[in-house]
Amino acid sequence: MKLDAYDTVIKHRPGKANSNTDTLSRYPLKTELIGVLQSDGIMIGPLEERQEVAVNLWDSCCVLKDIKLAQRQDTDLRSLISFIQDDIRPDDEVLLRKLEGQARVHRVIDRKLYRIRKIEENSPLRNNLSPHLLVIPKSKRTELLQLAHDHPISGHLGRRKTLHRLSLRFHWDGMTRDVAHYVRSCDLCQRFKAANEKKAGLMQSHVVQSPWHTIGVDLTGPLPRTPRGSAYILVVVDYFTKWIELFPLKTIKSRDIAQLLHDEVIYRHGVPVEIVLDNGAQFVADIFRETLKIMGIRHRTTALYHPQLNLSERVNRTLKPMLAIFAQHDKKSWDLRLPQLALAIRAAINESTGQSPAFLMYGRELKLPLDLMYGPKADDLDELKSSEEARAYTERLKIILASAYQSARENLEIAQQGQKFLYDQHRKDVHFSEGDLVLMANASGSALGKWALPKLAPKWIGPFRIARKIGSLDYELVSLEDGAVLSPIHIERLQPYHRSSPVLVPHA
Repeated sequence: MKLDAYDTVIKHRPGKANSNTDTLSRYPLKTELIGVLQSDGIMIGPLEERQEVAVNLWDSCCVLKDIKLAQRQDTDLRSLISFIQDDIRPDDEVLLRKLEGQARVHRVIDRKLYRIRKIEENSPLRNNLSPHLLVIPKSKRTELLQLAHDHPISGHLGRRKTLHRLSLRFHWDGMTRDVAHYVRSCDLCQRFKAANEKKAGLMQSHVVQSPWHTIGVDLTGPLPRTPRGSAYILVVVDYFTKWIELFPLKTIKSRDIAQLLHDEVIYRHGVPVEIVLDNGAQFVADIFRETLKIMGIRHRTTALYHPQLNLSERVNRTLKPMLAIFAQHDKKSWDLRLPQLALAIRAAINESTGQSPAFLMYGRELKLPLDLMYGPKADDLDELKSSEEARAYTERLKIILASAYQSARENLEIAQQGQKFLYDQHRKDVHFSEGDLVLMANASGSALGKWALPKLAPKWIGPFRIARKIGSLDYELVSLEDGAVLSPIHIERLQPYHRSSPVLVPHA
């Protein structure tokens, strides 16, 4: 194409005088000779079925002829070529002035239209670039974009690199816009390339005003099975006081978990208003849901592969290192450590409330073995000797708890504001509407939602259609391929899907 812009004369040179390129004119090697060369470690031979030839850029070597014909068929370019080459002037004065302006920056060479390249005086590429750019008609632009982006020698690179590759060789009005649209809507790029933007979804604070109004429940395990048969831990945490309950489990059947919550949590702390769970099979089973329904407890599940909503996940992150530390010498004794570790967490100050869970539960700090060893002895005067003293203590405890609860609410609000500020700095506010097309982050083959995908696996799967919005950040999706329904899916795992246009929109 570069040489086509110049006047050239083709002369024959005998093979003897042109030995350096004579190999290119020879017939392909015979199959027998190929086998001999390959046995010597020289890897040549016929291409495998459907293997793409890297140097075969075009299906036809008549591309310039096709472009020349397409230029003549393009209504806008045909008028310009006729004006420059044959001095055919239109009767319309407005069109004539337009063609006169375009003619100043265009040339017709060998009956093909070129644009005069603008090169800066001090550009290092001044002597390395052709002075003309081949003008591409509308009917050939998609073909050029496919070659400049989709072909193996183009590598599915990004918008800037694709635009640079084209703008060095070709010209058409709206090239920047067409390249941006084509690259953005490339199906393979959307599926296999990592998103470089901020994740979607701002933090939604969960405000709780009283103890045991909302609890989070989660399972940890499987862990090394102990001599007592324990292999799992049921973690229960109160969203307001941050009080935790830890129960070792032998099995994780829905019936056993429901019975344990009923006997050890509800009978001890009362019926909560809401319970937050993940999408484990134990928690979505009919028997578990029916148990919660009978007691009037609202059941809220976290989005698939997005367990951050459940506060018990944060407890697990604290608990697991503690278990590993104290069971390092006997990994099958971890269940014996659970009561001790639960006491340590209950008696420790919580960063969000500013108080320990024990203080918010009882209005006093727990007496620990440390107090028995080094603290002052109990004063006999502290014992309640009459009903009047008991009533006074009760009133005093009410005042202490009321003050502690108010302080906890204020501290929780301040902590949530700070957490939201830091969280939202790395997030963007995104919303989808019903009917929008999206891709979903691929979690197949990952372990426990860690998104550890196999090598070369697509990072995004789909497309899916938004069926409905479930919560502030969760959606229900329908697969366009097989109609499968996925729900709930957190917006963090979604990105818009751009469909490619079969024909680029002509530019005015």
